[in-house]
Amino acid sequence: MIGSPLFDQVVVHLANGKTFIVTADNNSPANIYIQSATLNGVSLGVPYVTWNQIMAGGELRFEMGSSPSQWALKWTGKPL
Repeated sequence: MIGSPLFDQVVVHLANGKTFIVTADNNSPANIYIQSATLNGVSLGVPYVTWNQIMAGGELRFEMGSSPSQWALKWTGKPL
């Protein structure tokens, strides 16, 4: 499950030689709400990423804002 990131960017060097990057654009103490998210440039409408997605490498990018958004609000499932 995804929550508000504490860092502007984290780079994880995976054991398989790939890299997974998490970037939070406009992250600040005032901007604690995820406005949108993409995984490798594709819109992410669910509030989670899978282990396989992480191990494939790439970038999870958040756009942060100061007020709650509709991002992933309609999701009612559970992580795979």
